[in-house]
Amino acid sequence: MNDLRTASDCRCCPLKLIMKNKKMIIFVPCIILAILITLCACKNNSNADVTEEGGTGDTTEVSKMGIELNEYTIVRSADAKDALSELCMDLSKKLSQIAGDNIKVGNDSTIADDGSAQILVGDTDRELSAEAKKLIEEHGFAIKQEGNKIAIAASNDTILCDAIEYFLNDGISMLDDGSFEVVEQYVSGAYTALEILKDGKSDYRVIYAKDDAQFNKEMAQNLASALEKLSGEKFTVAAEGDMTVSPKSILIGNISGNKDTSYDYYQYGAKLNGNRISLWGWNRVTLNAACDAFCERMEQYRALVSSSRSAITLYYPTNSAWIRSYDALRYNEAVLPDGLELSGAYTRIENASVLIYSNAEPNNFNAYEAELKNSGYELWSKTAKAENLYAGYRKGDMSIYFYYLAYSRELRVVLEEYQVLPEWTSAAVCVSAPTLTQMGFGYPTYNSPVANGMSYVATLADGSYVIVDGGQQVNGSNDLADELYGYLRDNNKRADGKIVISAWFITHGHIDHFQTMELFGKKYGAQVSLEYLIYNYPSELELRYGLEAGQGLFIKNIDTYLSSFKGSQAYIPHTGEDIKIKDLCVEILGTYESTYPAILDQSNDCSMTFRFIFNKGTAKESSVIFLADVYAETGDWLAYNYGSYLKSDIVQVAHHGWDNGGSLILYRRIRADIALWSNCYVHLHADTSDTSAAFVGGTTIRNQLESVNSNIKFYTVADAYGKAQNIVITFGNTI
Repeated sequence: MNDLRTASDCRCCPLKLIMKNKKMIIFVPCIILAILITLCACKNNSNADVTEEGGTGDTTEVSKMGIELNEYTIVRSADAKDALSELCMDLSKKLSQIAGDNIKVGNDSTIADDGSAQILVGDTDRELSAEAKKLIEEHGFAIKQEGNKIAIAASNDTILCDAIEYFLNDGISMLDDGSFEVVEQYVSGAYTALEILKDGKSDYRVIYAKDDAQFNKEMAQNLASALEKLSGEKFTVAAEGDMTVSPKSILIGNISGNKDTSYDYYQYGAKLNGNRISLWGWNRVTLNAACDAFCERMEQYRALVSSSRSAITLYYPTNSAWIRSYDALRYNEAVLPDGLELSGAYTRIENASVLIYSNAEPNNFNAYEAELKNSGYELWSKTAKAENLYAGYRKGDMSIYFYYLAYSRELRVVLEEYQVLPEWTSAAVCVSAPTLTQMGFGYPTYNSPVANGMSYVATLADGSYVIVDGGQQVNGSNDLADELYGYLRDNNKRADGKIVISAWFITHGHIDHFQTMELFGKKYGAQVSLEYLIYNYPSELELRYGLEAGQGLFIKNIDTYLSSFKGSQAYIPHTGEDIKIKDLCVEILGTYESTYPAILDQSNDCSMTFRFIFNKGTAKESSVIFLADVYAETGDWLAYNYGSYLKSDIVQVAHHGWDNGGSLILYRRIRADIALWSNCYVHLHADTSDTSAAFVGGTTIRNQLESVNSNIKFYTVADAYGKAQNIVITFGNTI
């Protein structure tokens, strides 16, 4: 049969995407283990060993020669396994894409050994293939060019995957004039053969790091299950410290607290220490990918090298890292801070990375800002709060938002696709004094609390609204959505009669904070105008192993919620950012981006905190600080990082006034005159020490607030008899 195929249906990435740079920003997620061709290490979302420390340990100096790429044909051995044939077809698709022409694929029995331009893959019958293979001492790969022939050879087909990947990423490149050049000769460093299974038995065990133990344990168990599936043998799984790390161990995560700073924030992979293999990624997304890649390597070996269930041998570079780059979203090359070492990295909502640099100083912030300016980035945001500095720059679709936190001496850098900044235009006529309403929740009986959550509505001068959260329905009813719509309708003073919600803030993803928004959208979304939904919340993967089931529900369904409001947009603000919503000024004081990794086990401590400032810059200026459901840890973070800057007239008491909400030092910094208590009257006055009470009250927090200001006024969402009460605060000459 004539084995000659083309890649005319190619939909692979062009060269500028395939030839990735070490600093290119590539994000988030995939969970793989699919069909064989997606398991090959040279697939689109992989990258060859890239860092200088983690390179392939080449033994020759690399030089390149120009070629006419579109003249070449890929040739493989006639008796190559099906998996290798698919690998060659995949190579043809990628080369066809970058050449702008079809690169054909054939085997050494259908393609003549003549003077035509050929890329020889694996053990073909061509002399150059044998010459290239002789360059390899034991385990490794080599690339050799001679005339118009290019040979890609390896000691086995598993390592051949790495060889093809190296060829795509480093062996061939496009010049500015559109021509191509290819490496003349390259020999990889040595590879180590790891006998994971020999004669049906294994000495390997899987050890996972204690930090983020629940997630790491699941990664370890998944990996052990994959090993068992392939081998039929069970593998021991243990936490670091519970079992000695033997010479034959597979280590997952930050074992013994040793971060691997040779990896870039978006990279993942494996490193060897003798027969021990360490799987690493800076965050859950990349560590998950590292474990998947290890399983892929096993599948790859099974398909390309052996069909026996009694042996599994994996091959990794001996003196370097097998590093991969996580591909999902790509941006142009990003400028990152100079002179600071990365100390942490994580993903946010599956489309951004947040990088943490420790031991920073204000001069590091200033130097980084200068570097961005010199590199052609444009300023889109700049603020300062207390001793903290914040700025946002962009170049095209690439946004870099970064800030210096004085208390922790950290520089945090958010890399993401640029979001178009919200713009609000206010009606020319002022129809209302600004107000804030704490929406009331009814309680079945005066001493039987129901966790309705919290709901606040600000009315702006032009009659439009800003909503915070919304609460949770009771017994499957739609009452709160109906009540909210009724309030917006009955208090609407706009001349055009339209109900305009300028912004809806969701502080965090607990159902007692976002469910009313969801149900309101389904029933009333077409009858109102919602301009922006504003939130900042972790990705579902980051929350999956937290203390509560389902706390990633909000972020998983955010697009569905948003679609209920025609023409609405989402905006994700960052710590330190200022937002001007018509006549209302909003300061974003904290997001989980600033406190990670301490708080992702608990959704409450992922709450976005912010402050509304009414009548800013006038004698009537008043401020309301929203703490959502933060616990003491994040409460202390706010206090330590902002100090007296937090002074506000009104405080929304953290976590509905429960005893674990906020902290004393936080309330001392705020020193409010009014406390909005998003719980019932009985809860405010119940004695915490009275264990016979229907529920434990908020005495501890009430006492803390009163110790700071003995004249503080409390307003609850229900009166002493459980009846809902709306508390309306008007901001004018007096509150």
